[in-house]
Amino acid sequence: MGHFHSGPSGSIVVRPLQRRPWTRKMGPSIASVIALWGVLTILLPVIHRYDWVLVIMAICGLVYTPYEPLYKTMIQQIVPQKMQAKVSSSISPLTGLGSPVGSGLSGWAFVPLGLSGLWFVSGAATVIVGLAAFVTPALRRYDGQSVSQVQ
Repeated sequence: MGHFHSGPSGSIVVRPLQRRPWTRKMGPSIASVIALWGVLTILLPVIHRYDWVLVIMAICGLVYTPYEPLYKTMIQQIVPQKMQAKVSSSISPLTGLGSPVGSGLSGWAFVPLGLSGLWFVSGAATVIVGLAAFVTPALRRYDGQSVSQVQ
């Protein structure tokens, strides 16, 4: 039951900070959140002590907390106002399409990799996505001020 409380407790610690303006570039910040999430995921199968897993989950809560407000702010700044409802309502179904694919790949990869290997591979893939986002020039330079509107 403790692992259900560790992630949200990390989020609760950071929540008061969300009211402050974000002073860092949004693009690198969101890429860093993705990469750090992957690193923490890689650590989970390596750590075998329950108390350390709870600490990692609390750190996950701290790391993930700025993700939602950052990406929603980026959408509001990049997408024209008349298209924001369409874009926002399309995100969940599109990301939801990946769930069956991920479940299928996980089931297929579980046999050769085992549970720890599966956690490691998924964490490594997340780190790669975060690094790819970080080296993407448009995202790396994105600061919330220089907005190129999507038509």
